[in-house]
Amino acid sequence: MKFRSFLPALFFAAAASAATITIESATAAWQNKMPNDPGIVINNAASPIRIQWGVPLPGSAYEFELSVPPLVQASNPPPVTPWFEVGMFNHQNFVIDPPILDSVELMITLGIDIDGTDFVRDFTFLVTHIETPNISNNPGACQFPGQGNANGCDDLVVITTKGFPTTFTVGLVEYTLEVAFFDPIPTTQVNQFFTKENQENFVQLGGRFTSQIVPEPSTYGMMAVGVISLILGARRRFKQ
Repeated sequence: MKFRSFLPALFFAAAASAATITIESATAAWQNKMPNDPGIVINNAASPIRIQWGVPLPGSAYEFELSVPPLVQASNPPPVTPWFEVGMFNHQNFVIDPPILDSVELMITLGIDIDGTDFVRDFTFLVTHIETPNISNNPGACQFPGQGNANGCDDLVVITTKGFPTTFTVGLVEYTLEVAFFDPIPTTQVNQFFTKENQENFVQLGGRFTSQIVPEPSTYGMMAVGVISLILGARRRFKQ
């Protein structure tokens, strides 16, 4: 009986504990461009940070401008925080010749406070670029049907984690930072978006934290003891 009454109380106490997540600082940088061509130029000293490619110059470009911290202050649980704006993403999409960007990593460094525990963490996301042939005045012949106009065919931008770790643990809670494109937050989520030719294309980059309780090894031991106790108790009742 003691184990049966203690075990649910243990889980209730763990699940009921709440933490306040506060982002105190944030920086961002482009890195690891593909292909590694000298004609693809990263400028992390610019504001907003910029990567440009193609000829004639200034070619096409990505620009990313972080929101001014604090980006979010939210209690957790519930296990998913509301979406918050991480920054503004801009694809300057113009008619160019090679070199063409295939992908680049966006590294976002956050200074985070969780109930008085301060730390700095890098989060890396892969931005994949799909450049399309510009078939002027014939949008029906574009690579992505329905994505084009008289200016040419739309390009496609996709953001993913692609195996980069975006999870960290504080105490008994494991947190994960998720990101997605929005136009705007929180109404329309577009993890990938098409960008119009011969113009600048803006979209918000949103983020949210998910969390889950991670039991300590000793907790697993207590769980095992509790399960055994329940089985033995059931057997006694059955024999009676």
